[in-house]
Amino acid sequence: MPPPAAPQTIADEGDDVPATLAKLTRLLHHAMVGRRLSGDFDEFVRVSNLTVPPPPPGKKYAISKQWKVILVDAK
Repeated sequence: MPPPAAPQTIADEGDDVPATLAKLTRLLHHAMVGRRLSGDFDEFVRVSNLTVPPPPPGKKYAISKQWKVILVDAK
């Protein structure tokens, strides 16, 4: 059995939040090929073996019904 791959780190685009969300959405679409995902962002990160930059303060990542990575208010 091969060793687990190192997590893929998503570069922090700094203040360019739309670029980060677009990159995560592209990776989400790639992760969906041949898989069934529940729509849970944490599951997507785990399945894709990603390390993502922290979201802006007071926000968290989520997956929309259109299968795009978005920011929502943290609860």
